[in-house]
Amino acid sequence: MVSNYRLRRRLGRVALYICVILMGFFTVAPMVWIVITSLQPYGNLASAPPRVVPKDFNLSLYRELFRDSGFLQSLKNTAIITTVSTVVTVIFGTLAAYAAASYSYRGKNIVLFAVLSLQIAPAIVLLIPIFMLLRRFSLIDTYPGLILIFTLFMTPLAIWMLRGFFQEIPREIEEAARIDGCTRLEAFRYVMVPLASSGLLATFIFCFISAWNELMIPLVLSLTKTTSLTMYASAFGGLYEVNYGGAAAVSVLSSLPTVVLALVFRRYLVRGLLEGAVKK
Repeated sequence: MVSNYRLRRRLGRVALYICVILMGFFTVAPMVWIVITSLQPYGNLASAPPRVVPKDFNLSLYRELFRDSGFLQSLKNTAIITTVSTVVTVIFGTLAAYAAASYSYRGKNIVLFAVLSLQIAPAIVLLIPIFMLLRRFSLIDTYPGLILIFTLFMTPLAIWMLRGFFQEIPREIEEAARIDGCTRLEAFRYVMVPLASSGLLATFIFCFISAWNELMIPLVLSLTKTTSLTMYASAFGGLYEVNYGGAAAVSVLSSLPTVVLALVFRRYLVRGLLEGAVKK
């Protein structure tokens, strides 16, 4: 009886390991193939079937990208728009999430659901009227226009993520700060925000990665001055041929910041997401 239980337990563990290995393979394999593609000359990629020759590995595609002013401009645009919109999103999201977690008022759930509906609705449904509105104020293909719209789409998610963190902080801590002479704003700044720092960092990383990889918003609202890396990468597909190597090289370079950010802060990211998801 005991031996059968141990056997079933071992088989279940082996099956779990196999599933994890398969999931890891299907997750990592496309990334490895993109890196290999970016190191191969076009002739190897255009052959049928594509050939991968280790001795042909080179960095020529990357050198061409860094000599391309269009790529450098797209990289600059993406860095500026993503960083500024993420910072603004976290600031507004923190204030709104604290208010949603600390105050009770009539219609609170309706307001929160209305905010979340911006995240649920398909982006293309909202981008058409947004395009017409921004054109009226001459904000198409400008940094302020794109930062405003990125912030608009990311703030609902930031509010819902950070609301859980502020709800986890015991009210007694804030009340103790108020008794010690802090105003509500001082208690929020010096007590509540530091206690929710892991949630702030997790929200910042999540919003940064989401904004960095966004394609639909810049595709609709950008023309030539504020093109993003995702738009630049999509331009490698021509009418009769596709520059697979160039597109792969752009994909590798554009994914590096988000990958490095996730790896460096993975401990805080996982801890922050779990702390916000579990209610004590």
